[in-house]
Amino acid sequence: MEDFAGRVAVITGAGSGAGRAIALALAREGAHGVVVADIDEAATRETASLVRLAGPHALVAHADVADQGSMDDLAARAYREYGEVHLLFPNAGVAKPSPLVDAERADWDWVFAVNLHGVVNTVQAFVPRMLAQERDAHIVVTASMSGVLVRRNRNGVYTAVKHAVVAYCNVLRDELEPEGIAVSCWCPGGMATRIGDAARVRQEEYGGPLTATSNFGGDWEPPDAVMPRLLQGVRENRRYIFTHPETRPALERYYAEMFEDFDAGDRTAGEIG
Repeated sequence: MEDFAGRVAVITGAGSGAGRAIALALAREGAHGVVVADIDEAATRETASLVRLAGPHALVAHADVADQGSMDDLAARAYREYGEVHLLFPNAGVAKPSPLVDAERADWDWVFAVNLHGVVNTVQAFVPRMLAQERDAHIVVTASMSGVLVRRNRNGVYTAVKHAVVAYCNVLRDELEPEGIAVSCWCPGGMATRIGDAARVRQEEYGGPLTATSNFGGDWEPPDAVMPRLLQGVRENRRYIFTHPETRPALERYYAEMFEDFDAGDRTAGEIG
């Protein structure tokens, strides 16, 4: 998909951060309609107002990605309004940094529910309709560099879940490519977003809102600056979209260590069978 003009996009987690940046970038590219969805309805309305200033029609949706019914309603509303959806960004994400041994079960359940099950719920709601539409479609899942390497950042729950997201994206791409739906896995590095205080809107079933927040995600590059790199990756239909070149050395070190141990395994197999 080389041209975003006239297209319809749906973005979850669009109330702020990367989701808002995606919505505004597509608006500037001439998208026809942008559906902005988030659990924070007030923030979503603000995003929609900014999108409309750039020209496109914007549809506001209060949506909880952890709830399959909510995502089914979102898909039904988007298709009722526009007839087709060409770009789907399962982007909603949360984090609650802590050492793994200190993470409570509610933390695990919440991060899994939003970051992994939220992607699955979004895909399950939209893909059947995408398969039935005339024009092509592209799904761009927001994963993370934390999904392709492990860093000592006391954020193990998020890292474990993002690894699952990356695996899901890869299988989904292989399954949907023959059906004419592209899938890309976006693995950004650090961006200045509100993910550190995502618990302010945490659902009751996962412990309810928290006022104490983390500055995780607050000191990095603004997501708006990353959007040209992201959209170019979509145009080129890359399996992985990497937008932060400064993360390459860490990735190389991570996989170099892995292959060192693989080579050690080869030597052991040769020596003892």
